[in-house]
Amino acid sequence: MSESGASGDPGRDRTAERFAALGLDRDPFPESDLHVDFFSRGGRERHLDALADLWGLGRPLVLVTGPAGVGRSTCFHALMRRLPDDVRSARVTAGVFLSARNLLQAVARAMGLAVDAEEDRDEIRERVYQQITELSSTRTLCAVLVDDADELEADALEELISLAELSAETPNVRVLLFGGEGLRRVLADAVGADRVDPLAHEVSLEPYTLNELRGYLQFRLARAGLSGASPFTEQDYQDIYVASRGLPRDANKEARRILLSRSGRLSPAQIRVIGAGVAAFVVIGLLIVLLSPSPSEPAPQAVRELPVPVAPTVDLTLPAQAAAPSGTRESSPSPSGLRDGGWVPLGSAFDSDTDSATDSEAWEDASGVAARMEAEPVTEEAAAAPASPPVAAAPAAAAPATEGHALLGRDASRFVLQVLVLSARDRADAWVEQQQNPEAYEIYSRTRNGATQYVVLHGDYPDRSAASAAAAGVARATGQTPFLRDMASVQRELED
Repeated sequence: MSESGASGDPGRDRTAERFAALGLDRDPFPESDLHVDFFSRGGRERHLDALADLWGLGRPLVLVTGPAGVGRSTCFHALMRRLPDDVRSARVTAGVFLSARNLLQAVARAMGLAVDAEEDRDEIRERVYQQITELSSTRTLCAVLVDDADELEADALEELISLAELSAETPNVRVLLFGGEGLRRVLADAVGADRVDPLAHEVSLEPYTLNELRGYLQFRLARAGLSGASPFTEQDYQDIYVASRGLPRDANKEARRILLSRSGRLSPAQIRVIGAGVAAFVVIGLLIVLLSPSPSEPAPQAVRELPVPVAPTVDLTLPAQAAAPSGTRESSPSPSGLRDGGWVPLGSAFDSDTDSATDSEAWEDASGVAARMEAEPVTEEAAAAPASPPVAAAPAAAAPATEGHALLGRDASRFVLQVLVLSARDRADAWVEQQQNPEAYEIYSRTRNGATQYVVLHGDYPDRSAASAAAAGVARATGQTPFLRDMASVQRELED
């Protein structure tokens, strides 16, 4: 039985329970009745304000168009709720009023006229025109709004165009038609482009961008009762955007599928809480072990009673700072350093056209982590070495020379994807070796805020569009969100 069945359907009840397990009061992406939730981003609020100002519309015929699933019906219902109460408005759904007579009958009733079942089409039209003319004397607007207008029969479209042409005599007429991207062509085929073009103004609804779609999904989750963290990860948002191409209807389906597949499992927020608890438990356990006396260690009294002096033993677990050669820097591990393992992930810039500026901001946001991790860790051999005699300090390892780097030989007009910025070369090499195609990556060093960074790049793309097209695949393969860099900016850093 369908999950969207009538109330009391066990399938629907199970679905409600699955959404409740995610902290939702109801289905945030229902399969029907989507018009109740209007999200104003993507220019929709601006378009809605203009359409609601009926007197301010420059032409009597307005076409609201866009691809299937972009939200035309949602805007249609939102506009009906926003129209002033004193407007005489006929609100028509084309699937119900396909014929010209049914259309005229709906318009007549909206204008306050009773229609006799015996009246023919011409009689109804005459009475409608007369009523609109009389309402014009009191500056009462008469509007006809039609959803899915491109599904109307040709004679019904003829009636709508004739009604819009009436504005030449009575300026209080407005006809607003909602339909697909080919609506103007459908009208021109029915009545002729010479009649449509002088009357019509077209408003085009565009798909959402990635950022707009992210906000739209969060808006619907909040309307469904979510008060905590989003159940979607950043990768989920990107996958939904790619699958839906920014169309709200397709995004609803994909988001609903992901939520239902994830219900019953731990959410990302729950996983983080559990992980923090486990980490705290492990730390407490380690502290107990370190602070407890070793059972094999002889008691101090027993040592004093030995008849023969015992040679002192060498403690091979001296602190790193005592064993390190003079002049070397002390490694200062920190919670952030332990968590990040020496690498600093970049922020989400996959949907951006920015290059080096975004990179700089991402590093500056993580500068606290980088500063704590720039010192080289003390090796086990150094920790085990005797504290004396002192050894002269060795010079710090220099960053790899960039002179003659292969990247300098590339065409400066080409593009690459920057995947990671790391604080140690060995970690950069190890990360690249773990990838499926390590030969597709390049590493170079640069200096930011006095610290050496190791930048991991992917690919060699002829233009920005090719790099953008490859970015989603790189994100899926590596788990990192890359962003575009032009080769010229990379080469400038190599030459500095």
